[in-house]
Amino acid sequence: MLERLIKPSLFKNLQIIVLVGQSNGGWCINRYSVFSQFELLAAKRGIKVRYVAMGTGAYLYLDSKRAVPGTTDRFETPTRWPDEYDCPDETFPSYDDWPFGLADREKDSCPGYVRDIIKDIGLDTILTQFAGRDVVYLQGADDTSGPPRDCNVRLQGRHTLERGLIYINYLHDFFPAGLCHQRFAVDDVEHNGPELMQSDKGLEVIFSLPSPP
Repeated sequence: MLERLIKPSLFKNLQIIVLVGQSNGGWCINRYSVFSQFELLAAKRGIKVRYVAMGTGAYLYLDSKRAVPGTTDRFETPTRWPDEYDCPDETFPSYDDWPFGLADREKDSCPGYVRDIIKDIGLDTILTQFAGRDVVYLQGADDTSGPPRDCNVRLQGRHTLERGLIYINYLHDFFPAGLCHQRFAVDDVEHNGPELMQSDKGLEVIFSLPSPP
C-alpha cells in the first residue's frame, strides 16, 4: 500500500508520508521505524517519511541495557528481575527478546522479515538508518497508570510516560554521535489517542511539512 502512494502517477505533489500509531499501534510504529526499508524507496522520489509513535506502552531496545532502577538516564545490563517484580527467575532472559529486544535476532522466535533484513544489510546499517529517521514519540503527560503486569514491560519503566522518557534517554545514550528523534509530553492528556492527535503538538507533528534540506 505504501509503495502505491509513491507511484509517480499518483499524488504528484506529495512531500511527506506520516505513519501514526497509538498504544500497541505506537509500538508497531516503533518497530517499523527501526527496520523499514520503504523510506529508501520514498527518498528516490524526494518524499520524506515521519513516524509518530503515540502512547507507546513498550519499546524495542537495541542492546541488553535497561535503565538502572530508580533512574531514567543511567543504563546497564540487568542480571535478574528486581525483587519487587515477583517474576520467575527462569523467565528473565525474555526481557531482551523480540519484541522487547534483539537478543534472539538469529532465532525463529524473531520474525522472519527482521532476520532477513539484518542478513541482507547488516545490523549496523539498520541502526544508522534508525538514528537518522524522523521519529516522534508523543505521550500524554498524565499517562501514568501502572505498574504493568508484564515484567518485560515493567523493566522499561513504571508507566507509559516514564517508559517514553527512559527510551529517548536510552537512544541518546546509544547514539552519542547524534539522534534525529524527538519526544513530547502533552499536558492534561492520559492514555488517549484522539486527544493526543488533536492537541496542538499532535497536529504539528502529524501535519507539518518536512524541513527544507
